[in-house]
Amino acid sequence: MDAIQFVNQYEITKPLLKSWQHLSQKRSGKHGLWFAFFSKIFAWFFTFSCLIVALVFGAPVFFCFSFLFAVLLVLLIAHPSILAHRKFKQFSLLSGKTTWIQTICFGESLEIKSGNSSSAYSYDQIRFIDENEECFYLWLGAKFFLIVYKNAFSAGNADEFAAFIGEKCSEKEPLWEKRELNKRMSKKVWPRVILWVLLATMMVFLLWPTVFSPNTIERAAKSYWRDEVRLITTVDLPNGAVAFGTDGADGIHAMLLRRSGNRYYHVKAHSYSITDLDEYNREYNRLVESDKNVLAFSYKATIVYGVADAKWWADSVNDADKQKYTAETFRCGDTDFVLYYRQLER
Repeated sequence: MDAIQFVNQYEITKPLLKSWQHLSQKRSGKHGLWFAFFSKIFAWFFTFSCLIVALVFGAPVFFCFSFLFAVLLVLLIAHPSILAHRKFKQFSLLSGKTTWIQTICFGESLEIKSGNSSSAYSYDQIRFIDENEECFYLWLGAKFFLIVYKNAFSAGNADEFAAFIGEKCSEKEPLWEKRELNKRMSKKVWPRVILWVLLATMMVFLLWPTVFSPNTIERAAKSYWRDEVRLITTVDLPNGAVAFGTDGADGIHAMLLRRSGNRYYHVKAHSYSITDLDEYNREYNRLVESDKNVLAFSYKATIVYGVADAKWWADSVNDADKQKYTAETFRCGDTDFVLYYRQLER
């Protein structure tokens, strides 16, 4: 390079590369800084909210979400270090060294020599200049900046360089204001912001029904039966519930539900023909019950039940037998029936 006026030279090490990655995040404009901050807050919030929901409301699937967001949080925090390690590994493979000298020469153009590679830029590519007590930051567009250390000049000095670089970079067109840099950098951030908003919205939709709309016995039963079965009644059990319903034709349906937190999950379902049960009652002149293992948790019986014609129940069943059961009257077709059931001792 002809007419070199300034030379900035320093040694690149792994800790320096790591500091550059952290610095890149800090100097990524106000939108980039806000995004980096809130992305970690979002990841932290959903990690612990999913964990709490999984523990408190008994929804095991949220353990998986909590783990995924925890991994994401770790990656967000460790991202600068991961990038620094990757770049260091690439440079080390190319140069065969664990440290190397980077030389930046300023003359008619700007030339960077780093290890075995070199690249050149014109001054009009530098669109924004920033500095602090230690460095100059030369922004080549809104995606990349070059660091020039004030105490690393082997030709020229920092004060002379400040006047030189400002004049050189604004010869063809004025340098950007800070507002312009932030505006251009925000274009990189918004796609990621939109992605995070979509992810957060999806998680809110997943969490909302679990936290604010508990899956009640009725809702769990209806979600299984759909609109084919009309709910008659529900019975709470120590670790679950039983729901009874009818299809309005000739079926009595029973469903065993297990409770986990404030949610209910289908375990098994059972049904009888109402006509058959009523005929058994009349034929044997007694209240026929379902098999005790029909509605059982891990082979432990919970409830037995049966169905009788309402008129026959009123006229033919004695009061002592009636008192053994809880009875619910329901209509099936054009006839009133009685659903009778009793809980078994565990």
